[in-house]
Amino acid sequence: MVDLAEMGRRRAAFLPIREGPRVALLGVLLAFLVYVTFFYNPAGPPSDVSPVIVEKTPVPELDPAILAQIRDETRNDRIPVEPEPLAHLLEKSMMVVPSVAKALGITDEPMPIGVLRANPAAHRGRYVWFKGQLEALDGGREGHPIKGYRIHEARIRTGDGEPVLFTFTVPPPEGLAVGDWVRVEGFFMKLRDAHYPVPLNQAPLLVGPEIFRAYPDWKAVEKLDPAVLARIKDGVRENGVDVDLQDADVRLPHAQDVPLWHFASYAQHRAATMTPEEIAALPHFENKDQWDAIARLQGERGKAWLLTGIFCRAHVIEAKTNPLGIENWSEVWLYSRGFAHRPFAVWIPKHVGEWIRNDTARCVGYFFKRYVVEGGDGKPHLSPLFVAADLERVEFNPLAASKKIGLAMGAFAALLVVVFFVLSRRDRRDRERYEQEMVRRRRRRRGAPVPSPT
Repeated sequence: MVDLAEMGRRRAAFLPIREGPRVALLGVLLAFLVYVTFFYNPAGPPSDVSPVIVEKTPVPELDPAILAQIRDETRNDRIPVEPEPLAHLLEKSMMVVPSVAKALGITDEPMPIGVLRANPAAHRGRYVWFKGQLEALDGGREGHPIKGYRIHEARIRTGDGEPVLFTFTVPPPEGLAVGDWVRVEGFFMKLRDAHYPVPLNQAPLLVGPEIFRAYPDWKAVEKLDPAVLARIKDGVRENGVDVDLQDADVRLPHAQDVPLWHFASYAQHRAATMTPEEIAALPHFENKDQWDAIARLQGERGKAWLLTGIFCRAHVIEAKTNPLGIENWSEVWLYSRGFAHRPFAVWIPKHVGEWIRNDTARCVGYFFKRYVVEGGDGKPHLSPLFVAADLERVEFNPLAASKKIGLAMGAFAALLVVVFFVLSRRDRRDRERYEQEMVRRRRRRRGAPVPSPT
């Protein structure tokens, strides 16, 4: 006869069939959470290619043998200008842009003219600059080493009253007149003397690519000027439709003028004076209604916003001569989920440095204008445009955050496994006692001896 009690005890020694799938499923879930937490990287390896595009130009090299032909030890040496060295410097200077000038060692402040006069040979070929008022400007003459260009000459008077001679290639800006402030930068060639049209004694002669308009140094803009704000034109709307974009599509290289410099100076001043509490109290630019208000020309120009977004890309360019001493401009594009991932632009008066796509960025931005650029689909794309002093990286590691969440979920899943195991074990014991009790009842009915529960 089959011993039913013994069979019940053997079956109870193993996991009940009904509990097996449940616990197996929990085990699979726990293994999945462990994999996601410690091994899975949804972002993939970081890209080695930065989305920050920086344009670079090669640095020209001067020929020492040609520079050795220059003489300025005596007055007779300082009157003529040696043609071959002049042609050499004119040709090489055409390769110089602000970043190259920096690589050539141009300083933030003008070199004292007394230093050049003390030892001109030691500074021959050095790239230097001066700023002052224009005293003379010619219309250009033949003889340039590059076909199609003419040789232009100018004389300026620095703020200290010193004369500086400048020979350059690119025609001067339209409308430039005697008395205007200009900046000249180029290779120092020699000291010059002259009798006509004005007497000169050891005046520095620079050879460079072009003459720039300049401005007397600005003081920090502490408050936005309504007259300057009125110069910003970013469109005309009639019956809810844009009928004239005006300057809304003017890109950064062509927008460097008084309004933009005014905003940049104000942003830099505010960045140096605002407290963390004041920054935290600023309104966040984060929802569609704010975007739509700007699109409808209802945005308050110059209003400060706390901008937070995901870094998309940046384009760094050389700054034109300006009264703030800005060397680079960066056009940064950020996007946010609050705008359905539509990107918006921020102009920053500096090189923003290296960034990785999908970094989280934050800055205090001042609404400048509506900005219209061509989108990826070839259609006009409207973006609010802000001016900020700098871009701050928000240290946020989504992988580390997902690991913490995964650990919490893993711990919870492990707790569930333990709870189900305890419940399953208790249920198994109850079932075992029930089956034993049923066996005893059947045996009592048949008159068979009842085994001890132990």
